[in-house]
Amino acid sequence: MFATVRRYDDVENPPEILRVATEIFVPVVRLHEGFVSYDWIDAGDGVVMTISVFESEAEAKASDIEAADLGAQYLSDLVHKKPQITEGIVRLHR
Repeated sequence: MFATVRRYDDVENPPEILRVATEIFVPVVRLHEGFVSYDWIDAGDGVVMTISVFESEAEAKASDIEAADLGAQYLSDLVHKKPQITEGIVRLHR
């Protein structure tokens, strides 16, 4: 499996971002081949993190393109900085 972790700093209105993730982003990303899971974390102080897991790196990369498009379309007023992105092979998943 392959995971992508995104950390967003200085976000405005995390509850609205969660609403968009729940109602728009997750239903779309779940349709991608190889989807395993998606987690959304409110770390407080304007920090939000997401974890997307797919069966393969290629499947994860395919969803990254759509994620960027959806983010630009729905979150540009709330997220002003590009996220810090960390990605890699999942060695343990329980």
